[in-house]
Amino acid sequence: MRKTQEEQVCRLKKELISALTFHPLGKPFFSVRTIHEKFKFNFRVVKKTLHDMETEGLIKLVPRVGIFKTKPEETDVPIIALIIFEYPAPLIEAIHILLAELSQGGNRYKIVQYTFCRDKYFFSNLNLTGINGALLLLPSRQITLEEINWIMHCSIPFLVLQKHFEELPISFVVEDDYQCGALAALHLLKNGHRKLAVIVAEPRLYGVCCKRDGFRFTAESGGASVEVIDCNLTEGEFSSAKVYDVMKQYLKQTPCRFTGVFVITVYGVPGLLSALLENGISVPADVSVIGSDEICFDPTPDCSSSQSMLTTVSPDPRTLVEQAITGLFSLMDGSQQIVHCRIPVSLKIRKSVQPLSG
Repeated sequence: MRKTQEEQVCRLKKELISALTFHPLGKPFFSVRTIHEKFKFNFRVVKKTLHDMETEGLIKLVPRVGIFKTKPEETDVPIIALIIFEYPAPLIEAIHILLAELSQGGNRYKIVQYTFCRDKYFFSNLNLTGINGALLLLPSRQITLEEINWIMHCSIPFLVLQKHFEELPISFVVEDDYQCGALAALHLLKNGHRKLAVIVAEPRLYGVCCKRDGFRFTAESGGASVEVIDCNLTEGEFSSAKVYDVMKQYLKQTPCRFTGVFVITVYGVPGLLSALLENGISVPADVSVIGSDEICFDPTPDCSSSQSMLTTVSPDPRTLVEQAITGLFSLMDGSQQIVHCRIPVSLKIRKSVQPLSG
C-alpha cells in the first residue's frame, strides 16, 4: 500500500471514530457510499478503513444490514452542558428531569448544569473544557450582540431552547408561537366569542409577537374584534403584578369590552383574575380565559383558579427536549450544520372557557 493511502486511512479513521463517539448503539452507522460522499475518500480507502476498524473491535460489519458501533466505552459518553437562568422554574425543572430520563435511552450522555443570574452574560465565567455540546435556555430578555457573537463562534455545538434566531446561523428548538395564538383564537371562536382581547404579559420579543399576531389574525378572520392590551412589560418586572395594575386601571376607565381573552403568558393570569374578581367579573361565566404555556402557578387570594382550571395552549415538554437532544447530536456528529425546529402546540381544554351565553 502506498504511503499516501496509509495516511488517508489514518485520517478517515480519526473522522469515523469521532463520529462514532456520538452515535447510539444499535443504530446503523453511515453506509459505505455515505462515508465516501461525506468524507470525500475513494471507495478503496473507505473499505480498508472499515476493515481495520472492525479488526480493532470498533465496529461490526453486517452484510446487507449495515455498520454498527460495537465498543461502548465510558469515555464514549458525551458530556452535554445545560446552561440555564432564573433557576428554579417549573419549565427548567421539567427540562432537567426529562434530560436525565432520556440520557438512559438511545443517545446516552451526561449532563452538567450551569446556572447564571439573568442580568449577567452567561459566557463571562463559563468553562466548557471537556464539554461536547450545550443546550442553552436564555432568560426572557433581548439577547445581546456579545452573546450572539459568542454562541456563533463557540468551539462546541450549541442549541438554544425557546428563542428564535431566524436569520442567524444559530441552532434553536422553539414552540410554534404563531400556531399557539391561532389555536387560542379558534377555541374562543368555536365557543361563540366574538369580542376578544389578547393581553401581552411579556416583553415584546419575537415569539411573543408571533403569538399575538397568530391570535389576532385568526380571530379577525373568523369575524371577531380583537383588542390588544399590551402591559409594556420590561425585564425584571413580575407579569402577575403588572397585569393586575394594567387591568385594574383598564376596568376603572371602561366596562369590560371582551368576553374572551388570551393571556401571553400564564404568569400573568393570576393578576388578570384578581382584577376581574375585584370588579365583579367571574371566570368563565362572564369572561373566558386562555393562557399560553403550561406552567403551574399558585392561586391568587380569594380566587379559585389554578392550573387545574386554566385552559392553555402549549408544547409538549417531552417533545421539546427530545427534539433538542436529537438536534444537538446531529450537530455534534456533523450530520447537520444548523438546526431550526418548531414544535407543534396543543390545546388543553379545562374549565376557564365556556360557550358564550345568550
